[in-house]
Parts: sequence; structure tokens; C-alpha cells
Amino acid sequence: MLKICNLEMTLIKTSKLPAFEHIEATGIHLETNPQNSPTTNIAFLNMMPDAALEATERQFIRLLGKVDTNKKICFYPFTLNHIKRSPKAQEHIAKYYSNFSQLQKLNLDALIISGANVPTGEMTQAPFWKQLTDIFSWLLVNPIPTLFTCLASHCAIEYYYHQKRQLLPKKCWGVFEHQVDQSHPLTKGLPKTIDIPHSRMNQISYQQMLDSGIKILITSQQIGPHMAISTKHPNFLFFQGHPEYDSISLFKEYKREINNFLLQKNKGYPPFPENYFLPKHKTLLETYRKNIITSKISIQDIKSKLSLLPEKEISKEIKNNWQKSAEIVIKNWINLF
Repeated sequence: MLKICNLEMTLIKTSKLPAFEHIEATGIHLETNPQNSPTTNIAFLNMMPDAALEATERQFIRLLGKVDTNKKICFYPFTLNHIKRSPKAQEHIAKYYSNFSQLQKLNLDALIISGANVPTGEMTQAPFWKQLTDIFSWLLVNPIPTLFTCLASHCAIEYYYHQKRQLLPKKCWGVFEHQVDQSHPLTKGLPKTIDIPHSRMNQISYQQMLDSGIKILITSQQIGPHMAISTKHPNFLFFQGHPEYDSISLFKEYKREINNFLLQKNKGYPPFPENYFLPKHKTLLETYRKNIITSKISIQDIKSKLSLLPEKEISKEIKNNWQKSAEIVIKNWINLF
């Protein structure tokens, strides 16, 4: 079981979770000897697919690790066993994750629920729906602060308020400017406008949120609401975007989309994420695309062709314009409980 504690931006390293090495490499100090004092226990339901499972751990641990608070935060990851996993992912989960029945015995102070992969169709038909809604039901009896991110927000809003997500005409993908309602404690310290990454095929619209009694705190004129809080269930906070993303998360996703195109899983070559790559990056990537399109590639050639993507050159120049605002929001959220 993973246990991470935070005291004045200090994490306590109490397991061999590989994410710890990554966190240390970013300059976040880790302690190895936790002190006997009250803790703030946060459970993390990681529903992300295998390719993003460990990256999502790192992203949320990093956010918690940068929170400037006197609280000692203990972080407990778990997942749902009805999500199909590879043997490697199953081994990772078995080694480092708790299960929800164990966590129910703890005095949990908060819960974070990640997105998941349900690309099309009814969410209620997803294999994990019953397990997930059992947790939603538990939250009605145990109303702890809960942060729902991306698809988890869509699931929760459908379950609690009977509003179904809407399929977008095209994928909402990129980094977008948002306007901030600065009057709420959760947005204290944020500027009037911030950038936030998004990657989704669906949305809960502005009107759907209003009809559900959900107050919108951060929204974009171009793509709609990002962050909102329920007035019926004040402990529920919803994200549609991904402020936890690393600088290169969208680039990694772009690379996966190219791979899917080469495997003929996608019909078309992926477009650029909006407002993300610099003009010179787009020039390099467009040259790469033309070479891919005009050459005949066998399944055996895909790996070698992907290795020619100018990933390292571009990745080191991508600016993260959203991390600071994400840290402020998470700090405000934690300081409310």
C-alpha cells in the first residue's frame, strides 16, 4: 500500500512506488521517516488506461507535493477491478494500490477520481459503471470533499443530476484560455484568465451545469466550463480539463494518435492540439507527417518510424502555462477541509 505524507511541501517516502523517483528528479524533497501526528488522508481512484496509469499517479502526487500547507497529506491510490488491465499494470496495482474496502475503514478526508477511457456509447454500459456508482452512493452517506476530473465528472453529473454528456463535433484538444470567477475561496489567488489543457470528445455544457445546480467557477468562451462546484452537494468539485497534465502530456497523446493511425485504428492523421506547439514545432511535425503519408509502412516499420519523430527536440521547449494555477486551486481545495 502506498502512503505519502506532506508537511510544509515535504513528502514522506514510505514505499518503492516508481513515481517517487520521478518526483525526486523534479526537485520535490522526500522524507523517509513520518512523524506521529494527525494526517489528512486523501484517496485517489485511478481509472486511467494502462498507458497513462503511472503518469497520472505522478501528476497528482506532484500537485499535492507542491501544496504550501501545514497539513500532512497521506495519499492512497486504488482502482476498480472491472477495468481491463495488462499483466504489467495488474502487477503494479497489486504491489502498490489499496482497495476501496480497505480505505473505507480509514478516516478519509477527501477523494480524487481520475478520468477513464469510455470513448463512445453510454457510460452506464461501461464494465466499471456499477463499481463506480457504488462509490458515488457511498459519497452520499459519507460526504467528504471529492474532486471529479474529466470523464469522472461526466459520470458523476449523469449519476447525481441525470445529465448525459454530449458528443462534440470534434475532439476538444489543446490548451485554452479560461476566465475565472475570483469571488470563490477555491479561486483565491488566481488571475482573471488562466490556461488549461483539455483532451475529450464529450462535454457537460454550461446549461446542463446550471440546470443541475452547479456553479461554474472557471470557464472558456471557446470550449465551455472547466471547473465547477455543486450547490446541492457542496463537497463535489468538477474538472472537465486536465490542469494536472505535465508539459509533454499532450505531445505523448499526439504520438499515441500517430501510432494508432499507423496501425490503422484511426482513419485520419491526427491534427495538432490547439494552442500547444510553437510554429517551428508545427513545421518540424508537418515535415514528419508528409514523410509518413508518402511512404509505405509495414507493421514492423512502425516503431522505427515513430523513433524519427522529433520528440526530444520539441519536448524541451514546450512551456507549461497551467501548472502554477493548478497548484493554487489544489492548495485552496485542501485548505477548505
